[in-house]
Amino acid sequence: MHSLDRSLEANTMRHHPTRFGAVLLSALLLSGCARRDAEPGLAAPPELIRVGPSEAVIAWHTEQAGTGAVLYKPAGSSTDPVRASETLGRVRAHEVTLTGLRPATRYTYWIEGTDAHYQCQTHPQATTPFSFLVLRGDVPENLLSLVMTEFAEFVLHLAPAPLPEQPVLAKTRSYVPVYGLWGQDSPYLRGLDDASRRREERNWTLDWGGLRLVFVADAADVTRLLDAPGAHTIGVVWRRGRADRRPGGPADPRTGGAGARGAGEREWRANPLHAVLVRHNAAVPDRPVSFVLAPGTVDGDAMVDGVRYVALNTAPPESRAAAGPIRIDVNVESARAVFLGENREVVMRTPPLKERRTCEECRRLADRGAYEESVQAYRAFIRNNEGHYQIDDAYFAIAEILDGKLFRLDEAAAAYRDLTQRYPSSSLVPLANQRLAYLLKYGDHAFKPLAQFEEIRKRQFPARVLPAERERLLAKAEGVADAYPDSALAPRIRFWVANQYRDLDTDRAVARYRALVAKHPDSPEARDAWLRIGETYYAAARYREALAAYAAAWRVLPELEQDIRRQMARARRNMRRRRIGWAGAAAIALIGAGALLLRPRGIRLRRIPGALVGFGLVGCVLLGCGWFIHEQFASVREMVLLAFGFGAAAALGFPFSAGLAEKLVRPGPRGPAPGRRLATVLLGTGLGLVWLTAGMWLTLLLLNEHYLVVIGM
Repeated sequence: MHSLDRSLEANTMRHHPTRFGAVLLSALLLSGCARRDAEPGLAAPPELIRVGPSEAVIAWHTEQAGTGAVLYKPAGSSTDPVRASETLGRVRAHEVTLTGLRPATRYTYWIEGTDAHYQCQTHPQATTPFSFLVLRGDVPENLLSLVMTEFAEFVLHLAPAPLPEQPVLAKTRSYVPVYGLWGQDSPYLRGLDDASRRREERNWTLDWGGLRLVFVADAADVTRLLDAPGAHTIGVVWRRGRADRRPGGPADPRTGGAGARGAGEREWRANPLHAVLVRHNAAVPDRPVSFVLAPGTVDGDAMVDGVRYVALNTAPPESRAAAGPIRIDVNVESARAVFLGENREVVMRTPPLKERRTCEECRRLADRGAYEESVQAYRAFIRNNEGHYQIDDAYFAIAEILDGKLFRLDEAAAAYRDLTQRYPSSSLVPLANQRLAYLLKYGDHAFKPLAQFEEIRKRQFPARVLPAERERLLAKAEGVADAYPDSALAPRIRFWVANQYRDLDTDRAVARYRALVAKHPDSPEARDAWLRIGETYYAAARYREALAAYAAAWRVLPELEQDIRRQMARARRNMRRRRIGWAGAAAIALIGAGALLLRPRGIRLRRIPGALVGFGLVGCVLLGCGWFIHEQFASVREMVLLAFGFGAAAALGFPFSAGLAEKLVRPGPRGPAPGRRLATVLLGTGLGLVWLTAGMWLTLLLLNEHYLVVIGM
């Protein structure tokens, strides 16, 4: 009888899928599971690889060769989208150029045949203010949210090496370009240019609106790149400034780095780059270099001969305190760095020559936080210097301090209006008109609700990171809306509060959106709130509630039927994935329970070592296959878990499926007849395939459900 059992076992193993089709199927699925993708057919979310004032280039990879197209329209517009198709033929690496765009305008776009929508913004004009984010080596998990809330138009990370690929980076690149010290940080471009790393020792420039950033590796070859007639602000990123290992050099902690006063200033003056910048500023005083960003191992800033040096610590996180992002604001007359979460600002740009400075003491007072004294000093400068060529700058500085620092918005509006009326030809008038229009639109009730909300949003909220403090400030903002329910600002406040709650509590965020709709049904924010309720539930994986919310939005916004139907289809797809996952888990449980509980109870213990060996071999083979495309996965950890999850599905089910087959097809008293032997093999193979399929599905669902698009699910 034992020999017959061994014969049955050998036959079942020989025909069992763990020895043949399992490895092949697992390898095919593993090779198809590239990084976290957004939609069927895409190997990863699309990237914004180039953007200008009137065009943008969208790129993406697909699993199979084909032709691609992008649909786009102005964000928030109900007009029909424009279709842009590529001309490269059937390829896997796709590029499509969006043309006919307007400067400083946000557009919504999506890949034809997919559901996910993204947004991009065209380059600002030279006189249009803008902001960008600087990362000091760390990539915050809420990077995309920061880009949106801080209105950043691109991201610059100062890590000394390319950042490891992360899902948040992949998502962010769909909305804004990401740059590093060596150039654009783009997996798509790296895939086309195998020699891209050779650029690391070259100087290069990044032009955006009226800003030119010069990335310097060799100070001797930088002068020609500083000549930028179209730029009003020139900055330098000194890629070796913090890597200077000379004793007492800028990176030497014994001298405090470039941020220390005295020693730091002397060391920067001794740096070869500084001499080049000083010569340039003397030769081209109307377009000087205003600031230098110096990534390294210390933090600090110093003003040296009219150039602001800002040292930024990019040491590994384990060797320093966590460093938050920095928002750099650039406009025609000034630039500043706002250290998010630290309640600290650094003025990056001041006029380079003393005889051209507008009330230097006024600026120093503002830099030190003495805002009242600064306003009084600017007003004295205006009274005492009638006809000075930069009086308009003083008016604008007064308005900015009253607006963004003291929150005396009625006085700020008057200062903006004085500037536009007294100096209509000033280059600052477009900025003043833009801000004045906003203040007048929401300045009812004598500017009181707007002043309170702006102070919460700009001064208090960014500096608070503890959840309890965030909730207190959100409640305070809601209190402003409750106190002024008829204000034009009330729906905007409620919409902002609801958006902030999305990161804290799904139900509370939805409650805020519903309150907005109930209290301000005719506001533009209420229209957006209908869709945001569905998006909030969807992001929390509460798909039934998301479907109900989208259905309600469809009734209120029938003109958005197509977009809403796409969102509903995505929710139904994810619900279907989970139902199949539960069915797979039930199938595995039934096979395991049957193998263990049916008489004779238990499984053959001698099969377990073979199954464990098979698990290890299959996992290692799949891991080896995956390593050839490891850069395509969200992380190495995810690739390892995927390989050994498939290995477990392929091998560990064998003792249970083979054992259950033997118990269900029992041999006769004289041993198994040929028909029963064949039935046992076929049933064991079928049960093994069920275990394999269910195990692979659960592995993908638990690790990253978007990988299921490989099989069209």
